[in-house]
Amino acid sequence: MLSKFIVLSDPAAGKEAEYNIWYEHQHLRDVLNVPGFISAQRFRFASKINDVSHWSYCVIYTIDSDNPEAAVEALTKTVADGGMHISAALDPHVYAALYRPAGEEQYAAK
Repeated sequence: MLSKFIVLSDPAAGKEAEYNIWYEHQHLRDVLNVPGFISAQRFRFASKINDVSHWSYCVIYTIDSDNPEAAVEALTKTVADGGMHISAALDPHVYAALYRPAGEEQYAAK
C-alpha cells in the first residue's frame, strides 16, 4: 500500500540557501534510505486560498508498506538517536503527518 508522509517546514531566518542545499543534497537521500520510503518531492509555497498560516516548503514522501507507521517511527527514531543530520538551517517549527489512502487514486478524463 502506498501512503504519503507530508512535511511542511521553513528555513531558519537568513539561512534559506543553506536549508535548500541541505534538504536537496542530503536530507532527502537520508530519508529515502529509511526502509519503506520510496520517493520524495519538494515543493515551494506558491499561493493560498485563505488566511491560514502557511509554511514556505512542503515535501511529499511516498511510503510503500502495509505498516507505514513503522516506517515513520524508524525515521523519527533515527533522527532522535542522532543517526540523521538535521541542519541548523531548518526552523524547528515543522509539521509532519502520515496519510493512508482513503480511496483509489482518480485521474482526469482524457
